[in-house]
Amino acid sequence: GGVGGTYVAPSQPTQTASASQDLLPPEARRARCRKEKRVHDAVHGQILLPPLCVAIVDTRQFQRMRKLKQLGTAELVYPSATHTRFEHSLGVAHKAAKVAREIKEAQPDLGIDDVDILCVQIAGLVHDLGHGPFSHQFETFLKRLAKSLPESDPMKKQLDGWRHEDNSVRMFRYLLEENKIDVSLPRKSSRKAPALALTETDLIFIEEAIMGTKAPDRKGRPPEKHFLYEIVNNIESGLDVDKLDYLQRDMDRALGRKDATFERLSLAARVCSVPANPAAQDSRDWKNLSLSQQPAGLSEEGAEEVRMVLCYPEKQAGEAMEVFGHRNSMHDKVYQHRKVLAMDEMVTDALLFAFEIKIGVSDQQGNCLKSTSIAEAALDPAAFTSLDDSVLDLIRCSTLNTPGMRRARALLARLASRDLYADAGSLFIEPDNHVCT
Repeated sequence: GGVGGTYVAPSQPTQTASASQDLLPPEARRARCRKEKRVHDAVHGQILLPPLCVAIVDTRQFQRMRKLKQLGTAELVYPSATHTRFEHSLGVAHKAAKVAREIKEAQPDLGIDDVDILCVQIAGLVHDLGHGPFSHQFETFLKRLAKSLPESDPMKKQLDGWRHEDNSVRMFRYLLEENKIDVSLPRKSSRKAPALALTETDLIFIEEAIMGTKAPDRKGRPPEKHFLYEIVNNIESGLDVDKLDYLQRDMDRALGRKDATFERLSLAARVCSVPANPAAQDSRDWKNLSLSQQPAGLSEEGAEEVRMVLCYPEKQAGEAMEVFGHRNSMHDKVYQHRKVLAMDEMVTDALLFAFEIKIGVSDQQGNCLKSTSIAEAALDPAAFTSLDDSVLDLIRCSTLNTPGMRRARALLARLASRDLYADAGSLFIEPDNHVCT
């Protein structure tokens, strides 16, 4: 029916578009139909995800992070620390977009647009896609496994140089391809917002932001927008939304502390121009230079003289230092708790003993395609999609009766009964201490 009783027949292009969409694979049609979504987070409250972020979240590759504990074995010491990489990733995406919008409103001359904000938000969303079971401990496992392999083994070098950041980029590309997510398709977040589409350059920017690419090698954004890289992964100061989210979330869930929100600090970030080479700084007082006196962008002549970075008001220097104080405290109380370290070592040894166990690889319809070892899965995005913390259950329930599997199951039995590795003490390593050579 139409307005005033008038019936308006659909135009031919509409029918053609509908027919062409019917020819798309089911996963591609679902990705196109995604709308913005609100999610309630225990730490940040209501989180708004734009359509492209929703399409990314609703994939097997992203949902896999529901089965990756943020703090690994620490939940066996702190029972409430059961939060996952999934919720942390949503939190980082939320804070990244929030900081970018705040800077855009406060400094419109910087030229931040909605695509920049979306790219930063996606970088925060997928920055942990490449983490393996038990997060950082998985990288330790791969490096130790690489050392045990002969020099002639082609996997030795690949496993030894494996980084979760690089794997996150690999998994991000695989996620888009496997789920037929066309980022070049314009998507509207709301009636008032413009439809946004990404280019290959935008994808490069997202990947560089995840990996922490150094300034000379950046291709995703020009020098006048290099400050955008520091929102998610700040290789300059280490003060980024990734750190702010995991500290707030870990302190809340492990220790029950809700006083550290870092909201005031993160929203106070502003972009300033500073000397590209601090050693060559002249008598100009860069520290006290007002924002109105600083260039909003870099000219061709000035590109080598100044760089655009995230800065914070001097009055909040104490708050910035508190962030690193909290981090040091969390390492002392939680991340490097002596029982947590003992359990991490036991999990690593169990994985090393059970390296021969196979991981099933399935397609979107659940059909089993092949099986690979844990090490092979680390190098294969399709297999990595099935690799999560449940690998310990796979080892525990395995019927393989090889010497390695028996030792692995025995270790997991000890872990369950808290018969942990003993602490043999500690040694402070100094430059002149030859024990470490």
